[in-house]
Amino acid sequence: MPPKNLDKMLLVEGIADKGLFEQICIFLGLEKDIIFLPKDLTTYRNTKEGVFHTLPHILQQRGGDKDLKLAVIIDADYIRHGKGYSKALERFKQEIEEYGYHLKNGDDEIGLIFENEEGFSDLGLWIMPNNQDEGMLEDWIKCCISKEEYDLFQQASDTVKNLSNQRFSEHSRTKAEVATWLAWQKKPGEGLYATMIENKEGERLLDIQHPLFQALARWLEHIFK
Repeated sequence: MPPKNLDKMLLVEGIADKGLFEQICIFLGLEKDIIFLPKDLTTYRNTKEGVFHTLPHILQQRGGDKDLKLAVIIDADYIRHGKGYSKALERFKQEIEEYGYHLKNGDDEIGLIFENEEGFSDLGLWIMPNNQDEGMLEDWIKCCISKEEYDLFQQASDTVKNLSNQRFSEHSRTKAEVATWLAWQKKPGEGLYATMIENKEGERLLDIQHPLFQALARWLEHIFK
């Protein structure tokens, strides 16, 4: 690890994340086979904690390969659960500081970039949803849905809110809203990747011109192009 002859790697938390970012990479003209989960590389679980444990293994095993372009996407999660953006950022810094990385910028408009004092390529970090607020990938999706989907998403959100027997935990509410909205599309049961699939009319469920989508796109292109 990293796999031999691989010069780009995007590490994400879960299978649903991987499917979505494969489609985003295809849209941006990047290779889709650069995306990895913790379990693709180690025995750690596909979780944020798994990402934190996997990252040092990648940095240890890269050897003298200064050209490996590496980026990580994780959720901020929620302050009320003892997490949030600041804690995610500090934990990330703790995992990489011994490898000579320092935060190059604090500009949430283009994502977080860490430079290396030994000459290795910049290391990218995006903390969902926007490198500032608490939340997760689904909150990013919620922000970026196309205007044509606003009404349907609001109906899905209201349905989730009015459930008489809510079985999911409160911090999973946005996940439930996005899953319900996707279940009401022409092809129910599709994963998060479906938000980036172009239909016959050339439309997507996500607004690719939304500032938050564009910010993520610029960050990915900065790291991998």
